Amino acid sequence: MTTPTSSDTKFERKLEAFAEYLCARRGLTECTILGYVSAIRRLYPTIGLNPQHQALDSLIVKMRKSGASYSHVVNTSLALERYTEFIGNPIHLGRPKKPKRMIRGTLSEAEITLMLAACRNVREKAILTLLAYSGLRNKELCGLKIADVDVASQIVHVHRGKGQKDWDASIAAPCAGVVLDYLHRDRAGTGPDEPLFVTLQKGHPYGTQDLRSLCVSWPNGRALPSASGPTCSGIRSPRTC
Repeated sequence: MTTPTSSDTKFERKLEAFAEYLCARRGLTECTILGYVSAIRRLYPTIGLNPQHQALDSLIVKMRKSGASYSHVVNTSLALERYTEFIGNPIHLGRPKKPKRMIRGTLSEAEITLMLAACRNVREKAILTLLAYSGLRNKELCGLKIADVDVASQIVHVHRGKGQKDWDASIAAPCAGVVLDYLHRDRAGTGPDEPLFVTLQKGHPYGTQDLRSLCVSWPNGRALPSASGPTCSGIRSPRTC
């Protein structure tokens, strides 16, 4: 069994202090903090505890020349900027141009129509139409409350979506009509702060795993590759992530 050295202990304490700094001073989420700390831990053998600007410049140049992805370069740069800020030697690193995103694997209107026809009840139809025509992600749809759907204005209010941001999604009139039918049939008399979708058996708030299970039960499994991922992206309309 390897005994931790004093330098290893010092480094781990430094990372703990860095994580506390990101939380208290920068107000970052736990997921982002974990990503930044993991990046510094990975780069530690190369840059050390107190990296110099020239070493960081060389690191980024090496990453760019090796063909590292846009997101990898940007996330590494952000982690390094926050860390150097933390140690009192801040650096600002340039950002590569963001590549144009190519949307692949989305469903056609004909495929969505076939899936709507295969829905077993109005609840499934409401879920599918929202996924198809609003661009909501799995977690965003599961987090909706009844008050978040403004059928008259054809707007869905999303709270704490990707990046912990609030945003509004527009829905087409046919989608709004399906949701309204669902509310009248299945959620009549329910308070505005209640979940929009609940499980059939126990009436629990609909969860992301419930939605994944529903997605893979629909026809056209080819178009639902993300049953184990963060969204049922094969159903989503072509919207940037």
